[in-house]
Amino acid sequence: MADGKITRELVVARYNEDIAWVAQSPMPTIVYNKGNELDSAFGAKYVKMENFGREGHTYLYHILKNWDNLADITIFTQGDPIKHSPDFLKLLNRTFLTVQPFSFMWTEEADIPPAKFREKYRQYWVDGCRVYVQYLNREFISILPQYFYDPGIASTKHIVRKTYNLKREVSLLEYYWKRIFGDDSPPALIPFSYAGIFSVPKDVIRSRDRSVYENCMRLVLEYHENGFFLERLWLSIFRYNETEQNRYLALMKKPVKDYDYYMIDKINEILFPKKNTFSAFCSKPLRNKITSIYNLIRRCIHSFYQYLLGPLRK
Repeated sequence: MADGKITRELVVARYNEDIAWVAQSPMPTIVYNKGNELDSAFGAKYVKMENFGREGHTYLYHILKNWDNLADITIFTQGDPIKHSPDFLKLLNRTFLTVQPFSFMWTEEADIPPAKFREKYRQYWVDGCRVYVQYLNREFISILPQYFYDPGIASTKHIVRKTYNLKREVSLLEYYWKRIFGDDSPPALIPFSYAGIFSVPKDVIRSRDRSVYENCMRLVLEYHENGFFLERLWLSIFRYNETEQNRYLALMKKPVKDYDYYMIDKINEILFPKKNTFSAFCSKPLRNKITSIYNLIRRCIHSFYQYLLGPLRK
């Protein structure tokens, strides 16, 4: 805190995104650029970096390099935050004294999380600014506030399990929790908000031992797919579960055994692959027809899941 005022800093992890929005930043900003050279940094401090480790590496680099002189509050974001956080610029004008996720979705086009859930569950919105937090089980499956299938992380989980030769009885969360914290007893649920966009106070960052961030750095440098799981662990690292915003504290303390979400995700994976390959070679009218039927079946089955899983959310 300088002269009795809270200091804030915006950290931008850029690849090749248009960062003209940085000119509207109300605080000192640093752009770590892993992509093409910029004609302008729009008033921000500029650091050129090699392209590896995704945005997680950038965040960790900033934390470790500035461990003793972090701003009182640091806002971390990818290079194009507005597609994930439509109200990002409004949120930048607020000062949060606990960890605060900014994201609302992965993308509108992907409809992840589904729009009907994002609009329905408004308990995480901040003065009308849209924010969505979901809770993942130990296989990184989103089950609260409502279950939905994320094909992107589903395929990545298979790759990671094969790479590290992980047995089925070892959950992915147990594996990463032990690698990061040295503890193989993670909570039953962890909070997650897409795209790694959040505001974090310095004292929260430093409430974890520096070795935690060094362990994370080893993970992202070791294998690029680990970055997707670090994205899902940031809020746990920053103790979001200990804040008043955590709506599921009681459930986090015990394993969720009511339903086999692993099997539900496997069924989804078969029925709804990452890309609808069936219509790839059809004419456009036929492709549109197939896609409509495909989406109708998907909605019906997902509605049935919500009926089955409803008791868990009460």
